[in-house]
Amino acid sequence: MRKHTTFIILITLLFFSCKKKVVVVAADPWKEIPNLSLNSTINRLHSTGNEMLIGTIDNFARMNINGTVTERRELEVLKGVFGRPVLADKVFARVVKNVENRRELQFHLTKSINQIYRITDKEIADSAEFIIFEELPNAYSTGAFNSDGSQFLYAARSLNPQEARYVFFLFDIQLKNNDSQFQSVTVTHRIDIPASLLGEEASKLTNVRFFGGNYYVTTLSGAYRIQPNGEWQQIFSHWIWDIFEYEGTLYSTGFYENQFYKSDDNGENWEYANTSTPLRKVVVTGGKIFGQNQLGLPYRLATEDFTTLQEISYNSNFFDDEPTAYQAIQFFNGKYYISVHKRLYAVKDIVLK
Repeated sequence: MRKHTTFIILITLLFFSCKKKVVVVAADPWKEIPNLSLNSTINRLHSTGNEMLIGTIDNFARMNINGTVTERRELEVLKGVFGRPVLADKVFARVVKNVENRRELQFHLTKSINQIYRITDKEIADSAEFIIFEELPNAYSTGAFNSDGSQFLYAARSLNPQEARYVFFLFDIQLKNNDSQFQSVTVTHRIDIPASLLGEEASKLTNVRFFGGNYYVTTLSGAYRIQPNGEWQQIFSHWIWDIFEYEGTLYSTGFYENQFYKSDDNGENWEYANTSTPLRKVVVTGGKIFGQNQLGLPYRLATEDFTTLQEISYNSNFFDDEPTAYQAIQFFNGKYYISVHKRLYAVKDIVLK
């Protein structure tokens, strides 16, 4: 009798252990951040560790680790805003057309509303040329700060009568009074990329990044590595969508899926990554790799071997076919945050469809 009872118990345990665990996923896993009330689409997110910084063409906002919006700032539009803001812990940059119809690069402090440093394209141009700051339609970003926000690289075009070309300016940024005021913003280096290498069309640029002490410029005609001292080298001569860093290695994405390269020596040398990838525009945050075929389309999650992009489960009221809705994703204080037009949503774990 005892053997019979033991047999029944073992069979019962085996039955339940073989049943597949059912995971119930909420229909709308992303929770909206309340009281944000922005004027326009969120197109930039940045985590300082203690705060989330939120940027649009005409707003800047800060959110603390509890998800409370602590500041919502109106930004001047004047006669137009070009491109997307670039955010760092203490400083952010944006380009507007001012009342004199000049393109103006503005530096703002993240914690001091009235501190704005302005530089027009006319001020940094040589006497015989016309420099233009403008929106570059294929670019995820037209500028990048270094790791501590003390230097900034920004792209422009020189409409020089002899040779129109891309130029990049390196700005040194000095703050004072506990980072509450600008001490100085100066152009320390100008990098001229010959038109024979890059061309002059505004559609050429795809991204500007900073990794491991160097800036990376990706374009439809190749990619460039720019050092903080202004020295530069061309690292690719074919179409490069993006460069990203994952687990200490740099990777580049190209027009074709087999144009996937990596660098283990901080961008000095590159080799084929021994796999193909559908990745184009890339965001690495929270230890995960997110990809978009085009800025504004829904983010997808890449597998760790880079070979597949998996569809993410979004809320039922999100936009599946709106080509401009999704412009920023960022991990902050244990959650993933995503922008959908003017709204910001958070989820603890990424759920796949």
